[in-house]
Amino acid sequence: MYHNIALIGFMASGKTTIGKELSRRIGFKFIDTDSLIESIFNMPISQIFDKYGEIKFREVEIEIYRKVSLEKQAVISCGGGAVLNWICMQYIKKSSIVVYLHVSLDELMRRLLGNDSRPLIKSSNNKEAYIRMNALLREFLYIYYADLTIDVSTLTVNQAVNEIVNCTGGLIEY
Repeated sequence: MYHNIALIGFMASGKTTIGKELSRRIGFKFIDTDSLIESIFNMPISQIFDKYGEIKFREVEIEIYRKVSLEKQAVISCGGGAVLNWICMQYIKKSSIVVYLHVSLDELMRRLLGNDSRPLIKSSNNKEAYIRMNALLREFLYIYYADLTIDVSTLTVNQAVNEIVNCTGGLIEY
Protein backbone atom coordinates (compact mmCIF):
# COMPACT_ATOMS: atom_id res chain seq x y z
CA MET A 1 0.00 0.00 0.00
CA TYR A 2 1.27 3.48 -0.87
CA HIS A 3 0.72 6.63 1.18
CA ASN A 4 1.36 9.22 -1.53
CA ILE A 5 1.03 9.89 -5.24
CA ALA A 6 4.15 11.30 -6.92
CA LEU A 7 3.90 12.91 -10.34
CA ILE A 8 6.91 12.79 -12.65
CA GLY A 9 7.39 14.06 -16.17
CA PHE A 10 9.24 16.57 -18.28
CA MET A 11 8.92 20.27 -17.55
CA ALA A 12 5.52 21.63 -18.65
CA SER A 13 3.88 18.21 -18.44
CA GLY A 14 1.35 19.54 -15.93
CA LYS A 15 2.72 18.09 -12.71
CA THR A 16 1.88 21.18 -10.64
CA THR A 17 -1.46 22.02 -12.24
CA ILE A 18 -2.71 18.43 -12.27
CA GLY A 19 -1.18 17.75 -8.85
CA LYS A 20 -3.01 20.66 -7.21
CA GLU A 21 -6.35 19.56 -8.62
CA LEU A 22 -5.70 15.91 -7.76
CA SER A 23 -4.83 16.79 -4.15
CA ARG A 24 -7.96 18.91 -3.85
CA ARG A 25 -10.11 16.13 -5.27
CA ILE A 26 -8.81 13.33 -3.02
CA GLY A 27 -8.20 15.44 0.09
CA PHE A 28 -4.40 15.02 0.15
CA LYS A 29 -1.93 17.84 0.78
CA PHE A 30 -0.03 19.11 -2.25
CA ILE A 31 3.77 19.31 -2.20
CA ASP A 32 5.78 20.88 -5.01
CA THR A 33 9.43 19.90 -4.59
CA ASP A 34 10.68 22.77 -6.75
CA SER A 35 8.77 25.26 -4.56
CA LEU A 36 10.35 23.74 -1.45
CA ILE A 37 13.81 24.19 -2.95
CA GLU A 38 12.99 27.78 -3.90
CA SER A 39 11.93 28.49 -0.31
CA ILE A 40 15.24 27.14 1.04
CA PHE A 41 17.27 29.43 -1.24
CA ASN A 42 14.69 32.21 -1.09
CA MET A 43 14.91 32.64 -4.86
CA PRO A 44 13.44 31.13 -8.03
CA ILE A 45 15.02 28.02 -9.50
CA SER A 46 16.34 29.98 -12.48
CA GLN A 47 18.37 32.14 -10.08
CA ILE A 48 19.50 29.11 -8.05
CA PHE A 49 20.94 27.60 -11.24
CA ASP A 50 22.56 30.92 -12.21
CA LYS A 51 24.06 31.57 -8.77
CA TYR A 52 24.86 28.08 -7.41
CA GLY A 53 24.72 25.75 -10.42
CA GLU A 54 22.91 22.51 -11.06
CA ILE A 55 25.11 20.42 -8.75
CA LYS A 56 24.19 22.46 -5.65
CA PHE A 57 20.53 22.35 -6.72
CA ARG A 58 20.64 18.54 -6.97
CA GLU A 59 22.30 18.24 -3.52
CA VAL A 60 19.49 20.19 -1.87
CA GLU A 61 16.99 18.25 -3.94
CA ILE A 62 18.12 14.98 -2.29
CA GLU A 63 17.36 16.35 1.17
CA ILE A 64 13.94 17.60 0.04
CA TYR A 65 13.04 14.18 -1.39
CA ARG A 66 14.16 12.47 1.80
CA LYS A 67 11.80 14.69 3.79
CA VAL A 68 8.79 14.40 1.46
CA SER A 69 9.15 10.61 1.38
CA LEU A 70 8.14 10.67 5.06
CA GLU A 71 4.84 12.40 4.31
CA LYS A 72 1.49 10.63 4.40
CA GLN A 73 -1.45 11.41 2.12
CA ALA A 74 0.37 13.82 -0.18
CA VAL A 75 0.40 14.47 -3.89
CA ILE A 76 4.02 15.24 -4.71
CA SER A 77 4.97 17.17 -7.82
CA CYS A 78 8.54 16.09 -8.57
CA GLY A 79 10.93 18.34 -10.46
CA GLY A 80 11.34 17.39 -14.12
CA GLY A 81 14.95 16.34 -13.56
CA ALA A 82 14.39 14.37 -10.37
CA VAL A 83 14.61 11.12 -12.33
CA LEU A 84 18.24 11.98 -13.05
CA ASN A 85 18.97 11.54 -9.36
CA TRP A 86 18.72 7.89 -8.33
CA ILE A 87 18.73 8.78 -4.63
CA CYS A 88 15.72 11.11 -4.97
CA MET A 89 13.76 8.47 -6.82
CA GLN A 90 14.53 5.79 -4.23
CA TYR A 91 13.04 8.03 -1.56
CA ILE A 92 9.93 8.65 -3.65
CA LYS A 93 9.46 5.00 -4.62
CA LYS A 94 9.39 3.97 -0.94
CA SER A 95 6.16 5.77 -0.10
CA SER A 96 4.50 6.75 -3.36
CA ILE A 97 2.81 5.36 -6.38
CA VAL A 98 4.69 7.11 -9.18
CA VAL A 99 2.62 8.46 -12.06
CA TYR A 100 4.41 9.55 -15.22
CA LEU A 101 2.58 12.37 -17.00
CA HIS A 102 3.68 11.78 -20.57
CA VAL A 103 3.40 14.61 -23.11
CA SER A 104 4.14 14.18 -26.80
CA LEU A 105 7.22 15.91 -28.16
CA ASP A 106 5.11 18.16 -30.40
CA GLU A 107 3.01 19.27 -27.44
CA LEU A 108 6.13 19.88 -25.33
CA MET A 109 7.50 22.11 -28.08
CA ARG A 110 4.23 24.05 -28.19
CA ARG A 111 4.24 24.52 -24.41
CA LEU A 112 7.92 25.35 -23.97
CA LEU A 113 9.23 27.27 -26.98
CA GLY A 114 9.06 30.95 -26.22
CA ASN A 115 8.87 30.31 -22.47
CA ASP A 116 11.93 31.81 -20.77
CA SER A 117 11.00 30.83 -17.22
CA ARG A 118 12.69 27.43 -17.48
CA PRO A 119 16.38 27.85 -16.52
CA LEU A 120 17.85 24.95 -18.46
CA ILE A 121 16.00 25.89 -21.65
CA LYS A 122 16.71 29.60 -21.22
CA SER A 123 20.46 28.99 -21.12
CA SER A 124 20.44 26.75 -24.19
CA ASN A 125 21.68 28.03 -27.54
CA ASN A 126 19.23 25.81 -29.40
CA LYS A 127 16.04 25.52 -27.36
CA GLU A 128 14.30 23.11 -29.70
CA ALA A 129 17.28 20.74 -29.75
CA TYR A 130 17.59 20.96 -25.95
CA ILE A 131 13.92 20.06 -25.44
CA ARG A 132 14.03 17.24 -27.98
CA MET A 133 17.26 15.71 -26.69
CA ASN A 134 16.41 15.91 -22.98
CA ALA A 135 12.83 14.76 -23.35
CA LEU A 136 13.99 11.71 -25.29
CA LEU A 137 16.87 10.97 -22.90
CA ARG A 138 14.65 11.24 -19.83
CA GLU A 139 11.79 9.27 -21.37
CA PHE A 140 13.50 6.00 -20.46
CA LEU A 141 13.90 7.09 -16.84
CA TYR A 142 10.32 8.30 -16.53
CA ILE A 143 9.08 4.95 -17.81
CA TYR A 144 11.54 3.06 -15.61
CA TYR A 145 10.42 4.75 -12.38
CA ALA A 146 6.70 4.97 -13.17
CA ASP A 147 4.15 2.62 -11.72
CA LEU A 148 1.60 4.15 -14.07
CA THR A 149 1.93 6.20 -17.27
CA ILE A 150 -0.79 8.55 -18.47
CA ASP A 151 -0.56 10.42 -21.76
CA VAL A 152 -1.80 13.90 -20.90
CA SER A 153 -0.92 15.46 -24.26
CA THR A 154 -4.55 16.10 -25.16
CA LEU A 155 -6.30 15.73 -21.79
CA THR A 156 -7.81 18.54 -19.78
CA VAL A 157 -6.75 18.84 -16.15
CA ASN A 158 -10.01 17.23 -15.01
CA GLN A 159 -9.63 14.36 -17.47
CA ALA A 160 -6.06 13.74 -16.29
CA VAL A 161 -7.14 13.78 -12.64
CA ASN A 162 -10.02 11.39 -13.37
CA GLU A 163 -7.59 9.02 -15.08
CA ILE A 164 -5.18 9.09 -12.13
CA VAL A 165 -7.96 8.55 -9.58
CA ASN A 166 -9.43 5.68 -11.60
CA CYS A 167 -6.05 3.98 -12.03
CA THR A 168 -4.73 4.40 -8.47
CA GLY A 169 -7.90 3.74 -6.49
CA GLY A 170 -6.94 0.40 -4.93
CA LEU A 171 -3.25 1.24 -4.51
CA ILE A 172 -3.45 4.28 -2.23
CA GLU A 173 -4.07 4.24 1.49
CA TYR A 174 -6.64 7.01 2.06
